[in-house]
Amino acid sequence: MRYPYAQLHLNSWPEQPSLRQWQIRFLRTWKLLCDPDAGGQKDFLMAVVPAAGKTTACLKAAHDGLDLGWFGRIVVVVPSRHLIEQWYKAAGEKGIALQKVEDYGRGITRPPDSGGIVTTYQAVAANPQRFRDYTSREPTLVIGDEIHHCGEEDYLAWGVGMAIAFKHDLTMRLVSTGTPFRTDNASIPFVRYDSKLVTKENGVQEVQRVARADFEYSYGEALRDGIVRDIFFPTWDGKMSWRRAGLEHTHTFQDDLDTQLASDRLKTALEPRSEWMTKVIKNAHERLMTIRTEEGHPKAGGLIICKDKEHASAVAKLVEETTGTIPTLVHSDIPGTDDLITAFDKGDTPWIVTVRMVSEGVDIKRLRVGIYATTYKTRLYFIQAIARTTRYDSTIPGLGRDGEPVGQPAWFYVPDDPDLQAYMAQLMEISIHHIAEGLKKQEGAGDADLITLPDGQTTFLDGYEFVDGVDAVETGHFFDDRKWSQEEMERAKKMAAGIHAFDHTPPAALALLLERVLSQQAPPPLRNVEKEQPPTAGESERPIWQDERDKLKFACSQQTRRLTYLLIQINQPPRDTRNRPVLDYNRAITLVTMKLNDRFDVKNIGESSNPQLEQRRELLAMWIHDVISDKWDPSRLQ
Repeated sequence: MRYPYAQLHLNSWPEQPSLRQWQIRFLRTWKLLCDPDAGGQKDFLMAVVPAAGKTTACLKAAHDGLDLGWFGRIVVVVPSRHLIEQWYKAAGEKGIALQKVEDYGRGITRPPDSGGIVTTYQAVAANPQRFRDYTSREPTLVIGDEIHHCGEEDYLAWGVGMAIAFKHDLTMRLVSTGTPFRTDNASIPFVRYDSKLVTKENGVQEVQRVARADFEYSYGEALRDGIVRDIFFPTWDGKMSWRRAGLEHTHTFQDDLDTQLASDRLKTALEPRSEWMTKVIKNAHERLMTIRTEEGHPKAGGLIICKDKEHASAVAKLVEETTGTIPTLVHSDIPGTDDLITAFDKGDTPWIVTVRMVSEGVDIKRLRVGIYATTYKTRLYFIQAIARTTRYDSTIPGLGRDGEPVGQPAWFYVPDDPDLQAYMAQLMEISIHHIAEGLKKQEGAGDADLITLPDGQTTFLDGYEFVDGVDAVETGHFFDDRKWSQEEMERAKKMAAGIHAFDHTPPAALALLLERVLSQQAPPPLRNVEKEQPPTAGESERPIWQDERDKLKFACSQQTRRLTYLLIQINQPPRDTRNRPVLDYNRAITLVTMKLNDRFDVKNIGESSNPQLEQRRELLAMWIHDVISDKWDPSRLQ
């Protein structure tokens, strides 16, 4: 059957834009597992990287379920009021009319042309019974956006409210998150857990409960599918000095410190009076201006995430002093924050400075540069923060001043802190929530000088005094699971010099490409000096065209090897006459060479004229760039 709203008011799902492949796979899985006519499961967890399109996927599931008669209404629950507006607008564009419920009143009225409501976890926790009454009138789909905010322990009101309101027979629960884990070991509501015996590094065994995701989609997969941007992390070190309990300490991020001193070191680096903050802001602003003026994104914006309201205000002032631009400042003491965020999104102000209001769920596609200037060091918070800059914007042409494609890389500046480096290395994965059985608080929470904040972040009781933060220096760029040193990037830039297609390629990407290419190439043969003879008379001077020809042939050979290796790496190898993929490296090189010879109407490269060799080199450089930029068209080698 179809319920009244679907019969009378549900509009058609728009034909464009088409669904992404992962969204189609998700829908297939959700319908297979949750079909109520087949006795399907009530709860479904989708663990999908931020910025991949979770909102669209959930709305398509809701639209199809309404149309199929699986339920008669939907309830969307989000972490913040700003996200109410985003979901309300997105649902309307997809054919579903929602009602916004932002107050904490007693009852919910439902206009006949409303397909359901969108509200916040806070509103549900304030009066869960009214939401239970609302969802008990007919079968309802409950969508929990970023469900990791909730927990079922008694001290976590959001999770308790969600369970009271929606854990009954007339609801189906579709919960989504880009970070399927918490920092306080609390259970996530409507998530199923399996028990697993785990041996820790100290040899102690414990029983952990492992969250069971029904559908997963990682950053690495989204990157390969061209949905999110490549992200590069410039890491910065310096000499930080501070006093605690009358003792002065001076350390860099390379020093191995205990938890308290490491926390003080980070706090010192982020102090607005330190040289570290000034230099990082200056460098990040220069990067942002380059993106605006030379990389085809004139309204690109930057985000600075600070540790608290006072810190954010001081950093905003430092941004104005350092860059000469007035940033948008957003925190809970400033009225009209939603309007400020919306104005920044639609405007061209270079920088927005905030504490937590733009760190999760907020969709501002023009953000291309970020600075992680907070002492929050949880993996959940870090991933949600950097995801603000990874949302790909298809409306940006991505062309430099010379008309060449430059892509849309994102840049996030971070302290050279070992904990943050570990989070960067894990970025390509989805980490499913693990809970130690019976563990209710962070390890070390009983220490006299350590307290645990409500979100699980640990901090030390103050006795701290800032002294100085000097000698700020960029130590490298973290990219693709590892950190690339300045020396490695400089070497790669020299190797790529003169290849026009690499003019706008980030240095860390060049270093990665060089490493991969060199790992596939045999070293050149050793010279036998004793056997080398001086040129005879008449051979001492080779024609200039011959030297140029040899250089062109060598360049074409090297680029053919690079292209072949990259095509195999992205699973787009050349195909033989039977259309079978050729994965053997040497056979693939031969096949690519034959295709190029056919293209230039020569039997082998030796028959090519100098102009043909030049054209061949330029074509190969363009193809290599397209492969790196995820724009490769396999038909080019058919």
